[in-house]
Amino acid sequence: MTPTLAPPVRELVLIGGGHSHVQVLKRLAMAPPPGIRTTVIARESHTPYSGMLPGHIAGHYTFDQIHIDLGPLAQAAGARFIADEVSGLDPDGQTIQLLDHPLFRYDVVSINCGATPGFSGVEIDTGVVPVKPIGRFLPHWNAIRTSSESRLRSGESVHIAIVGGGAGGVELALAVHFVLGGIGDLRVTLATASERLLAGHNQRVQTHFEQLFASRGIRVERNFDVRRVAGGRLESTTDESIDADEVFWVTGVEAPEWPRRSGLAVNEQGFILVDDFLRSTSHDTVFSTGDVAGVTDQLRPKSGVFAVRQGPALADNLIRTLEGRRLRRFRAQTRFLSLISEGGRVATASRGDWFATGAWVWRWKDWIDRRFMRRFQELPDMVTAAPTVAPALQDDLPDSMRCGGCGSKLGADMLTRVLRKLPTTAHPDVDVGIGDDAALLKGNGSQIVISVDSFRSMIDDPYLFGRIATHHSLNDIFAMGAQ
Repeated sequence: MTPTLAPPVRELVLIGGGHSHVQVLKRLAMAPPPGIRTTVIARESHTPYSGMLPGHIAGHYTFDQIHIDLGPLAQAAGARFIADEVSGLDPDGQTIQLLDHPLFRYDVVSINCGATPGFSGVEIDTGVVPVKPIGRFLPHWNAIRTSSESRLRSGESVHIAIVGGGAGGVELALAVHFVLGGIGDLRVTLATASERLLAGHNQRVQTHFEQLFASRGIRVERNFDVRRVAGGRLESTTDESIDADEVFWVTGVEAPEWPRRSGLAVNEQGFILVDDFLRSTSHDTVFSTGDVAGVTDQLRPKSGVFAVRQGPALADNLIRTLEGRRLRRFRAQTRFLSLISEGGRVATASRGDWFATGAWVWRWKDWIDRRFMRRFQELPDMVTAAPTVAPALQDDLPDSMRCGGCGSKLGADMLTRVLRKLPTTAHPDVDVGIGDDAALLKGNGSQIVISVDSFRSMIDDPYLFGRIATHHSLNDIFAMGAQ
């Protein structure tokens, strides 16, 4: 990153750390536009790449390999990172409501925060683990995997049901079977409301996976439209049922409620309506991509591939909007390549009527996924080399770096010597002055304890830093016995 000395005159806020926004941050890191300050607001600091989730479940990838750390990426882009969740937006007043922060102002905002599980019309009691958002799914999966392995090794049977016959459900069923199937009596059932698996793919792909499921003993319940889930029991609209120990929900997504409440233009499903520039059809300073958005006249399935393709156009248009330049149109492809993993290191390719399968397809997918992730995980060194301390001063260096608070303070002995040299001015309203943790002043019938502290900023979040500073100063107030 080439640093710029221009002061920020425009505020760009990115809500969410999705596939589009990580590309915006990388673009800002490589060519930061002068005069723009960027802030990223995301619930989690690690954003998962959905294309590698089945491989992680199957044990082919580690947690770090399928996640992008937003902290270093934001730092490389010169952006602030705030860990919080958005609860609302005032597009007219250009402010954002957060769960744990005060109102946040913006000049241009982009929303790439994903969507919520598609439970519309389904009565959910207990026992369902939605795969989205992935950040909340993975802790559940780790616990389920550990308990399932223990039960299988002790001779118990384990039944896992997966709702959703699309690529996500198919890949998850095969990955779960791959990692747990060889341990003991594992049963995997996939329930889909469709007549066949992978609706929307060509017939050869559908037949291939149906045969693959049959060969591995994975049961498929077709035309199973779930109406209720309670305690691991799935009930369909035709009164059929499936009893399972665990239920994973991998079908459909729904829009979060806050965009509709905020007054943004949304479609019938509640997804933010955007034009060919990925800009809100109702507010020129709001952009959106990924699952949470719906591009007018470009109806496409909810898939991570579109958020990836939208990234470069979004980055261009955000900067162009802030700089008052003409925007660039985005057109989503109507046909796209799907690479569907089969549990092990084998995958199937599907595009239109074309179909291919084998270990080479998995290696191809692996190469594509790793190449994408390297763009955000292997960042260039943005920090210049630290100056070398002269040899004569080396012995006086502290053994370790001092803490952020104490790093700006003098030692007690030195501070005492300095304070002794200062003149002391008596005042009838000062009960305790220089020399204690805080000053004690007389008020109107009460006493006032005052403490002034200063230390270097250690984090980008101004609100959180303010809370840290407040707690730091309160230590001195409490040390004086104030209540």
